[in-house]
Amino acid sequence: MKPSKEKLFLCVLGLGILLGLGTLTAKTDLLCRSVSDKVFRLHILAESNDPYDQETKLMVRDTLLKTASIPETKEEQMTSQALLNQSETAANEILKQRGSESKAEAKTERIFFPKRVYGEYTFPAGEYDALRIVLGEGEGENWWCVLYPSLCIPAASDEGEKLFTDEELSMLKEEPDYVFSLYIRELWLKIKAFFDKENGS
Repeated sequence: MKPSKEKLFLCVLGLGILLGLGTLTAKTDLLCRSVSDKVFRLHILAESNDPYDQETKLMVRDTLLKTASIPETKEEQMTSQALLNQSETAANEILKQRGSESKAEAKTERIFFPKRVYGEYTFPAGEYDALRIVLGEGEGENWWCVLYPSLCIPAASDEGEKLFTDEELSMLKEEPDYVFSLYIRELWLKIKAFFDKENGS
């Protein structure tokens, strides 16, 4: 029995929609990867969610942003041993002042971050390079900002306008053209992460 014209039409329409979604999401994914390659994040993980540990985390943040000598480019920030040493030393001094026996560790690594809003920008889920400062066991809620471009300090927030392309800025500001494709991409990443976890990869 031959399929009806209506069924053939629905199959062709469905295939066209899937191809369209795939093309749209692929374009958005390229923009997301371009953004993540340009960005360097600061990520501070508190010892725990105890109010005292959370306050300690914010003290570490304030000290770093006020005193650390932060290089101007992403490449310099990622490879600066001085920045790592300054960050770790400052964090350990705060912990000691607070009477904690825990130690801080500073390291640079590329890790997955979920979708996060920072100021006027919405950074899509994906892998980003980051300076991570882990306080003790690092099991508490974290604080993060963008070291490059320099968005951690409000006065320097126009740096993003200089670094990102117009298309990237439109996506980061979640303008209507990108809302749906960003949603589809994030859904796909969650599905992929679930199966990766199930397969132990």
